[in-house]
Amino acid sequence: MLRFSIVLLLAACASAAPAPELSGPGIERPDVKVGERWTYRRLDGYSLAELSKAEVRVVKVDADGIHSPDARWTRDWNAVGAHDDEVITPHDASFRFPLRSGATYPVAYDVRWERFGARLYFNGRATVLGWEDVTVPAGSFHALKIQIDVKAPRNLHPVYTVDARKTLWYSPAVKRWVRLDYSERVGGTPVDTRWISELVDYKLN
Repeated sequence: MLRFSIVLLLAACASAAPAPELSGPGIERPDVKVGERWTYRRLDGYSLAELSKAEVRVVKVDADGIHSPDARWTRDWNAVGAHDDEVITPHDASFRFPLRSGATYPVAYDVRWERFGARLYFNGRATVLGWEDVTVPAGSFHALKIQIDVKAPRNLHPVYTVDARKTLWYSPAVKRWVRLDYSERVGGTPVDTRWISELVDYKLN
């Protein structure tokens, strides 16, 4: 019995991942102003073909967050409400300022697709991995890399559980992310989505 307990203890110690170490100064929430804008291009994650181009233009900043003509974010740049075909509640929890290398925080949100009457609850964790140099069409930036892993369990149909990973490179100089990589896998099915979004142009006040 004692030997069995020791084996279990050793296995638990071996599987426990060490907590990330906090380092460097914290990056404060950006002071976003009306009139600032960012243009992104979206690429297919496999062929790298350009799929679309979109602009985020700030028309209002208030207690409810950052507003563009057709979308809204919290003051921390977390998507909330209607974004494309999705309705996100309470927000997608991508950022938690001040950002600091080694920080980790929980992520939990609902996504509703009103057109299809579908709804999924995502939960997981974000980890601030550290600083990297990244080059996109808008230029080269020293950016803080954040990896977000979430899962949407389908208890009645486990084979359709959704696993998603979002990786962002946030640049304080730009007040927003300069690159976003997204991948999504529906377990047990051939559905495997991957796309990349890159900053093409921006204007700050």
